[in-house]
Amino acid sequence: MKKLLFPFLFIIPVLAKAAPCDSLQQYLDQANYFKLRTALTDPNCKAAPLFKSYCRVFMYNAFNQNIRSIALADSLLNIPNSTLDNKQLASLWELEVDNYSKTYEYKKAAECGDVIISKYPKDVDNLDDVKNTNKIWHALADIEAQTIAQSTDVIVPIHKDIAGLWNV
Repeated sequence: MKKLLFPFLFIIPVLAKAAPCDSLQQYLDQANYFKLRTALTDPNCKAAPLFKSYCRVFMYNAFNQNIRSIALADSLLNIPNSTLDNKQLASLWELEVDNYSKTYEYKKAAECGDVIISKYPKDVDNLDDVKNTNKIWHALADIEAQTIAQSTDVIVPIHKDIAGLWNV
């Protein structure tokens, strides 16, 4: 019995390490970006480099690294004869809209929305939402990026009341 179990002790850890890489699409579908990040950093992950980059675009967006997400998505969208299918390309364009809206680049968000509407109308699940949202981006296209100007430090006094709660 000991001889039979001995080889399985080495196979089980190998199978356990292979699972995260095989689940990249599942993690994307579930929007489980923490597990996606872990799987992408696994050195044993043997997924295609293009698909790993595709997943990284979504991961960067989820962790509010919009500039990195934009740069990587732009590079993926500009690959001639890409192996990404139309649904994946449409998802990248949708993510570009989200990234540009979060970085206050509404004109670029509107341009990306136009690409989705013109090239990928059958590949998005929510075309009506894209069209409606794109109207907003077109309306905001000439609006400058939002900024905050703080000239001095502001100190807001707070104190505890009788119940021990903080009050401003």
